[in-house]
Amino acid sequence: MKTLAPGTMDSESTSAASSHAVKKRQEEVSPAYGAAARSLDAEHDSQHGSPGPVESELGTYNSGKLVGLVAGAYAELPSVFHFITGLAASQLADEQLQFFGIDHGTCKSIFLQQ
Repeated sequence: MKTLAPGTMDSESTSAASSHAVKKRQEEVSPAYGAAARSLDAEHDSQHGSPGPVESELGTYNSGKLVGLVAGAYAELPSVFHFITGLAASQLADEQLQFFGIDHGTCKSIFLQQ
């Protein structure tokens, strides 16, 4: 989870969309982590030009495309955050449905409100 502080370079956007800084920072995460992985591999004598163990492991997650969860200075959240919380709420609803005696959508809504 990455956060943006008010007044930082990323949070000072001229865009009308309040989530522009969050989206911009989110898009920077994957390349930055890839570069860090390559740097670690280079420190440990990986052959230049071929992925080392750290970069290879990183590539096994989501086809190598990392998704940075970023919270903005004013509680802006990216759409992927809402997608992940929806998945978690759905899973919790599946597990707890037997105890509530209500439909899945209502049960999921309970978990989304928490």
